[in-house]
Amino acid sequence: MHAVKIPSVINFGENALGETEYPKNALVVTTAPP
Repeated sequence: MHAVKIPSVINFGENALGETEYPKNALVVTTAPP
């Protein structure tokens, strides 16, 4: 069974995705303005 885990810290900002460390094989879901 799969699990969805919510991170304890959510980073915001222009380069937040690149500055954050993720577990190996993590699925990262992002949103972007249209």
